[in-house]
Amino acid sequence: MRNLAYYVIVTLIGAVGAVAIAWSSCSELCKQMTTMNYEVKVFIDPGLSHPELNAETLTHVEKMRLAAVAARDLIPEKAAGNLRLTAEYQADIDLLISQIMKMGEALAKNDNVAAIRFLNDIKSLKLEGHGKFKPATIN
Repeated sequence: MRNLAYYVIVTLIGAVGAVAIAWSSCSELCKQMTTMNYEVKVFIDPGLSHPELNAETLTHVEKMRLAAVAARDLIPEKAAGNLRLTAEYQADIDLLISQIMKMGEALAKNDNVAAIRFLNDIKSLKLEGHGKFKPATIN
C-alpha cells in the first residue's frame, strides 16, 4: 500500500511538472485555448448533467467566455499576414463567443438540455477551427 501511494504521488508530481513546462513554452493564444479546453473538460461538460451545479458551472462558462474574448485578437500562426484567414479566424471566434453566451443563458434559465446542445455546437466549432488554424506541431 505504501509503495502504491508513493507511486501515485511521484506520478502526479511528474504530471504537474510536465504541464508546467508545456505551459511555459505555450504562446498566449495557446494559453487561452488551453484555458477554454480545461474549463469544458473539467467543469462545464461534467457540470451540465447536474442541474444543482448550474451556478458553479456558470462561473466556468464565464471564464471560458473571457478566454475566447482574449483569443479573438491573438492571431494564429497559420493566419498571420493573411487578411482573409485572419478575418475568418476572428469570425469563427465571434461565433464561438456567441455560442458560449447562449450556453450561459440556457444554464441561467436551468435549461441544461439546451446548454448541452450549445456545448456540442462549441465542440464542433473547436474541431473545425483546429483543422483550419492549429499548427500541426501542437498535439
